Amino acid sequence: MIMFTESLNRMGACTPCSARDARNVAGKGGDDAFDGKFGQGCARLNGDEAARLITDRYSAMILFAMQLRPKGAQAVSQQCGIPIAACYRRIKALETIGVVEKAERFLNQRGKWVQTYLSVVKGMDVGLDQGRIRVSITLRDGRLRTLGDG
Repeated sequence: MIMFTESLNRMGACTPCSARDARNVAGKGGDDAFDGKFGQGCARLNGDEAARLITDRYSAMILFAMQLRPKGAQAVSQQCGIPIAACYRRIKALETIGVVEKAERFLNQRGKWVQTYLSVVKGMDVGLDQGRIRVSITLRDGRLRTLGDG
């Protein structure tokens, strides 16, 4: 069982250090492996796919970046070095599985609406159960959520 709780509680912003930690925690797998699946069909993710999404390198970096305060996709993309299109897809997928929530919407200096998001994850435990990835997520409100049920 791998413990994410300490790392998530310790990390707040996606600085070069926290981005490196997120890569070490989530592994160095193919960053765009999920882009085809996590486009428009996010609502159809089964438990195993959702567990793989949340342990994906880009997803981990996004969750770390949005841990302490709400951030928009553009800010996360720039701070973490994630391509903007991949960042938007991951945020949408993470919102679909309930680990990222919309925080606020505001007009930026250029007159464009910016949606900010906040991670609702307090901690995670990742493990293998009969050859399947199982992720237990503790949300900020104290609820427990399990991904990887098939």
